[in-house]
Amino acid sequence: KLHKLGPDIERSLLRSLMSVASPAGAVSFIALFITGVWMTLIMKGGDIGSIFTTGWGIWIFIGFVASLIAAILGFGVLLPKGLRMEKILKASDNGELSKEASVQVDGIISRVMSVEKINFFLVMVAILSMMIARII
Repeated sequence: KLHKLGPDIERSLLRSLMSVASPAGAVSFIALFITGVWMTLIMKGGDIGSIFTTGWGIWIFIGFVASLIAAILGFGVLLPKGLRMEKILKASDNGELSKEASVQVDGIISRVMSVEKINFFLVMVAILSMMIARII
């Protein structure tokens, strides 16, 4: 959809988004992950061995694993791809994107979109499992 706006608008918007979105996502995940582990330890009184003895613990563990996989995809795939796209866009700052650079950016965007769909699913699994844990 950004292609319809023209290459100048698309490039400046992507550059702006990537410079903010990648670090913001990383910082928010770290904060949420630490908070989740801390809250789990507080609720169980530091006794991690009893987590798998209740339905609550099993659902929290499912949410923890989904969050961990989402983080690995985020830090291992999305963050490097975002940095690479930002580097390509900065290199073409003085002019139009070359045909090769445009193909690279399009490839990165399609891979990022695929991984973001998987990440969205994992985040929804984590949220739903923790909601179920709250009910149980």
